[in-house]
Amino acid sequence: MHARCCCLLFKYPDTTCLLVKVQALAMQTVAVVGLVLLWSLASFIAGAIFFFANVAHGRTLPHHFPPAKRLRPGPGRREAHIEGDFIVFVIGVQVNNWLAVSQYLPVFKAFPQMVAELVADPDSGLLCHEGYLGNPTTSIQYWRSFEHLERYARDPKRKHQPAWGAYNRALRKAVDKRAMAIFHETYQVKAGCYETMYQGDMEPFGLGAASELREVTAHRSRAALRGKFNVAADAADSTDVKAAKAT
Repeated sequence: MHARCCCLLFKYPDTTCLLVKVQALAMQTVAVVGLVLLWSLASFIAGAIFFFANVAHGRTLPHHFPPAKRLRPGPGRREAHIEGDFIVFVIGVQVNNWLAVSQYLPVFKAFPQMVAELVADPDSGLLCHEGYLGNPTTSIQYWRSFEHLERYARDPKRKHQPAWGAYNRALRKAVDKRAMAIFHETYQVKAGCYETMYQGDMEPFGLGAASELREVTAHRSRAALRGKFNVAADAADSTDVKAAKAT
């Protein structure tokens, strides 16, 4: 009644009433959108903090390489040494629609649980993992073998298989099927076919945290001499090795 009475004061009451209604609807819409955005932001921040606290700090598994076999951080040059072949596994999540909280938040919650499960199992085959927060949020993992990785991924009693099934079911029902994306890359590294170098007072990181750290000796002073990359390069650098030994 009040709005109608106010409209009588104007020359075009119907138009004025319509404008008032549109304005009220616009304000309600802005309020709802604002609440949704705040909820999405809060959910993402909570998920990101949860993920970062559980994953983004790479954890070395001490049961593979006891502290006695590890070099303490300090000056000088070190290299990683690991026996046999190993697997480098890169996995990540990219969010394309931050409003689709119901799609990406379960993934952000499930992934740290999988990592914690692997870390707690000495026989899982996971040697080390390093996490990076961003978009995509990424985890780089070092595994003892592809068989260990596949066995975990396919085990229905572990957390990955149920989470993967839930993700695919949610994706089929999702309105926006492009709201998020998941990727992974798997690399098998043959024995000795890698090269690493850690110089200065640096904590074990990457392959250096997944394996044994050794001092870089004179006959392995160059990258081409530390990895099995090119036989010709090794032969060409033999003079450098002899010179290094002579000094």
